[in-house]
Amino acid sequence: MKGRMALALMAGLVILLTTGCVNISTPREDGSMHIPFLEVYGCEVENIPDLMKEHNVPYYEVKEVNWPEKFPYCPKVRVALAIDEESLLVHFRVEEKTVRSLVGRDNGPSYQDACCELFISPNPGDGIYYNLECTCTGYVLMERCTPGKGNEMASTDVLGMIERWTSLPRFSVFDERPAEGEWQLALRIPFQCFFAHDIKDMQYHRVRLNVNKCGSKLSTPHYVTLFPIKSEKPNFHLPQFFGEAWCGGRGGVRPRQ
Repeated sequence: MKGRMALALMAGLVILLTTGCVNISTPREDGSMHIPFLEVYGCEVENIPDLMKEHNVPYYEVKEVNWPEKFPYCPKVRVALAIDEESLLVHFRVEEKTVRSLVGRDNGPSYQDACCELFISPNPGDGIYYNLECTCTGYVLMERCTPGKGNEMASTDVLGMIERWTSLPRFSVFDERPAEGEWQLALRIPFQCFFAHDIKDMQYHRVRLNVNKCGSKLSTPHYVTLFPIKSEKPNFHLPQFFGEAWCGGRGGVRPRQ
């Protein structure tokens, strides 16, 4: 009996070591979420996955299938978000049937490839939001969007400030192929990349956002989100369906006003 129990414990340890133990969370009852503040300095983008684990940052499951009749497929997607004094830190973990990286450039149609996206309104009162769409190999599309007033693509200088790390060969180009287990993507986005705003600090800020996973040109196209979207067809550009997120600070999360 003791021998079998020991073997079971060892097997469990192996599973934890191979799959990684992460803190899975869900939005609160009011639909909001918390983005913790990490007091770290000079964080390298490739260290973000370890940083999230070290600080027990929660991962949220991106699993809302908003258009099930035409696009029922839901890959396994988890995302963790945090801030430091000068940047937004994001880590995606994805398990899906296939991957593809054919766009091969920044500000291209990243959403056609295996793609993770962050839509965020850093100052919800002004109606401006940004969509940042990154392929599985690190090619980024970013634009500023103002409903009714058009969009503006991020400049080369802005894109150059966004640090990217992927578990797949970075900036590689390849046609669709079976995904071999989980792939990961980490982004370090300095606040100055939100170029229509003058953001010095995001501690204690309230933002609105959604996180998406898509791949319109994959053999199994899909459009899943963190917060649900109610529309007739796939459309992530609907800020009225963004969820609320509260950024922490050195003293934790301040009471809401």
